[in-house]
Amino acid sequence: MEAFVIVAILAIVAAATFRGIREMRAQEAAQKQLLVQSGFSPCDAEQGRLEEIVRSLRDSAAFRVRNPWKRTSARGTVYWYEVSSEAAGDNQRVAADEFLCSVVRPSPQPFLLYLKPTPLKGLGSRLIEKLVTVFAPPRLHALDLPPDAHSEALLAAFGPRSAAIQDLVDAEKLALFAQGARHGVFAVRGQGDHCALELFGAQARKALQSTGWLDTWAFVQQLAG
Repeated sequence: MEAFVIVAILAIVAAATFRGIREMRAQEAAQKQLLVQSGFSPCDAEQGRLEEIVRSLRDSAAFRVRNPWKRTSARGTVYWYEVSSEAAGDNQRVAADEFLCSVVRPSPQPFLLYLKPTPLKGLGSRLIEKLVTVFAPPRLHALDLPPDAHSEALLAAFGPRSAAIQDLVDAEKLALFAQGARHGVFAVRGQGDHCALELFGAQARKALQSTGWLDTWAFVQQLAG
C-alpha cells in the first residue's frame, strides 16, 4: 500500500513538472514570435555589454542578462532581454524582462522611477513604496515627486542626494514615463543616455489587467530616440 502511494505521488509530481515545462516552452515560443513579428533579432554577441549596462543601472553585480534581442532603426537601437539574479544559479527564475533604449535627458546622472499600477491606492500604495525604498540602489536617495497631475502615477523616485527629479528628467519625458504603468512598465532606470524599462511579470499583468506585450512595445517606441 505504501509503495502504491509513493508511486502515485511521484506520478503527480512528474505530471505537474511536465505541464510546467510545456507551459514555459509555449510562453517562450509565443514571446519569440512577438519579437520576430516586431522586427527584433537575437544578439547573443552583445550579451556581455548589455550585462555591464544592466549592472551599472542597478548598481549591483548580482544581475545577468539572458536571451537578448535587438531592433535597429533610423531612430536607434532598442534591446529586449531577460534579467535574472545570478545568486541562485542557472535555475533562477527570470526576475524581469526589460527594454533598453536611448533617451535624451538634461542630465547624465542616474535616476530610478517606480510606477504605480492603476488599481493601486491607499495603504497598498504606501506599503509598496516602502518596499521599493528598501531595495533601491544604495547610491540613490529618495526624491520628492513633482507637484503635478503626473505624480499621481509615480510610486517613488530616486536619484543622487540633493538632486531634483525635474533636473534629471525633463517635464515632457517625465509625463511620458508616468503613463508607463498602463502599458505594463513597473520601473524606469536611467544613466547617461541609457534607459531601461522593467516590465511587470506575466502574473502581475494578469492580476492588474495590464496590456499586452505589443502595447508595451508601442509605448517604448514613443520613448526611444
